[in-house]
Amino acid sequence: MEKTFNLQNILHNTFLFSNLDSTSIEQIAAESLRVDIVRGELLFSDGMEALAFFVLINGMIKIYKISDEGSEQILHIHQSGDIIAEGAIFDKQKYPANGIALQNCTLVKIPKDAFVSLIMKNPEVALKIMGSYSRRLRMFVSMIEDFTLKDLEQRLVKYIIRNSKKKGAINYCELNVSKKELASLLGTIPETLSRALTGLKNKGYLTESEGVFAICDLEKFQTLL
Repeated sequence: MEKTFNLQNILHNTFLFSNLDSTSIEQIAAESLRVDIVRGELLFSDGMEALAFFVLINGMIKIYKISDEGSEQILHIHQSGDIIAEGAIFDKQKYPANGIALQNCTLVKIPKDAFVSLIMKNPEVALKIMGSYSRRLRMFVSMIEDFTLKDLEQRLVKYIIRNSKKKGAINYCELNVSKKELASLLGTIPETLSRALTGLKNKGYLTESEGVFAICDLEKFQTLL
């Protein structure tokens, strides 16, 4: 079920809208809708007409493609605060991949027509959005460099550091996806990922308990990059 709700602060804290003034934020919020989906539910499917994009308030959304042979390739896993499928709004008529909830999720749905109308009336909004969007482009360039220039261990170390949190003197990373999904995200298979994790633990870089990885020495761990 969808309903309108006040979300100016949520929009302002997302990368795409962070540079917009309060009036523009209010205009977008007035046209936006709340969407709640449960774990395993599709947000959109590959080839579906792209009529909206989304802000993920809480939960996790997996973006993936299915090959002709039936194998799954994970393109990205979105977490709270992320913008989802904005690219399909700007340069495509259809969603280029599938989006499915890995957890129960709450999102903001921003209709394409309302957003495009705002841009047409206020070109300055488009310029500000282009500035914010360039940050996302740099992030994807970095991801491509990781796949071409870094080995699996380095990609795994970078993932753990990027998703780590600090509690007291301990830096830890809670694995919120399955190892199969993490393997696909890192461009490998589960068996190879397991060997890489075991190697890091055997060398004293990590400890693991119930899907939570504790980094034994962050400075030493960072030298692996």
